[in-house]
Amino acid sequence: MKSEMNKIIVSFLVLFLVGGAPQVFASGLSSYEQGQPDIGTANVGQAAYANDASTAYFNPAGMTRLERSEVLMGNELLVIKSEFESDDDIQHPFTGNDGGNAGMVLPGGGFYHVQRLFKGRAAVGLAMNAPAGSGLNSDNGWKGRYLIQESFAMIANLNPAIALKITDWLHVGAGLSIYYMFFHQEMAIFNPPSVALRPFELNATPDGKATMNLDDWEVGYNLGVLVEPRKGSRVGVAYRSQADFDLEGKIKFEDLRGVLAEHLHRRTDIKMNMPLARSITVSAYQEVTPKWALLFDVGWQNWSALKDIVMKTGQGAVVPINMDWHDTYRLGLGTHYRILPRLLLKAGFSYDSDPSSLANRLPLLPVDQQWRWAAGLDWDLNKAKTMVVSLNWEFVDLGSARIDKGLPAIAVDPTPGPLIDTITIFPGREFRGEYNQFINVISLSFRWKFGKADK
Repeated sequence: MKSEMNKIIVSFLVLFLVGGAPQVFASGLSSYEQGQPDIGTANVGQAAYANDASTAYFNPAGMTRLERSEVLMGNELLVIKSEFESDDDIQHPFTGNDGGNAGMVLPGGGFYHVQRLFKGRAAVGLAMNAPAGSGLNSDNGWKGRYLIQESFAMIANLNPAIALKITDWLHVGAGLSIYYMFFHQEMAIFNPPSVALRPFELNATPDGKATMNLDDWEVGYNLGVLVEPRKGSRVGVAYRSQADFDLEGKIKFEDLRGVLAEHLHRRTDIKMNMPLARSITVSAYQEVTPKWALLFDVGWQNWSALKDIVMKTGQGAVVPINMDWHDTYRLGLGTHYRILPRLLLKAGFSYDSDPSSLANRLPLLPVDQQWRWAAGLDWDLNKAKTMVVSLNWEFVDLGSARIDKGLPAIAVDPTPGPLIDTITIFPGREFRGEYNQFINVISLSFRWKFGKADK
């Protein structure tokens, strides 16, 4: 009987832990921002521009377009704002504040190297970056603390690639993605009230705490084609495969009271599945005049692959979570203008649709549709144009996502029989309101071109 009670209680707590976990990659959040110069066009044209070493990641076919071998180092700072405002007409609200600004300031960036071979007929490349991640940290005692208090997720990627120049107008490439994912989350645990010395009087008890740390390695691949029918016109297609993470780790419980302390181990193993969706990006680059060019993007990400998530614990609890996400789509327009021989100005905007909905949106990263606006510049540091600095800024509007979660009361009967009534280990509550959130991205990159250039 005690074993079954353990499963019930652990299943309940895991259900609340996973109340945030699936949102790590919401709204196609395989992050576009990887320290590359294309941040200045809201990442529009990334599969077709193919003018720097970051093409090793975004479209490996573009590596044979580079006039020299190249190293690119990019850094960025993501300043995240995420504020929740709860509705006023909730009948059974959570106690506490709205959490303040849960956003973080996170560093990012990437390293890219392309080495030309056989006078540019072939090339090999290497990309190191973090193509997905998130971080939130709400004020202590906020209303959603039983769903999420703090979270951090990150995917690191090592991506070797190869490209071949089939003809003067056709380039093809392929790469291997070696991923490492780490996921951390903290939440408060509702401790049932204790019985006071006077009969039938209950005293509130402080919250407990649960901490979850999971990780996994996974391998995927990416493919690319670049067509250049005439000088100044390019179309690129980039495909990235799905990666299915089987995350494993521990849940650690602290400061539990009463029936929870009696039935829960201090630590327990946990497993969770998590896909990183496959994607296709089609980009175009068109020079209108020798100084002015336009860039276009159309994209698709297969987030309908995230139908459900199953979590399993070492105490035998199995918790399936129905997500029912749908695919996301992307549109973008960018522009380049060479105002001076050594100065290129950039700007762009893009739109990504929402994979989630009010029925399945959760508080870890509650984005809906995304709008990006960006601007930047590339400055050639010398007349030979072998050293280039890029400075870019991007504003990402993550939308005003609404949350509407009714959490039912949970009661257990620790000793079946007429003597002791059931114990409520969580009271029924409503979590309803709207998020205001956006990201400012500031990026600085440096390119060094070396070796012999095409004549």
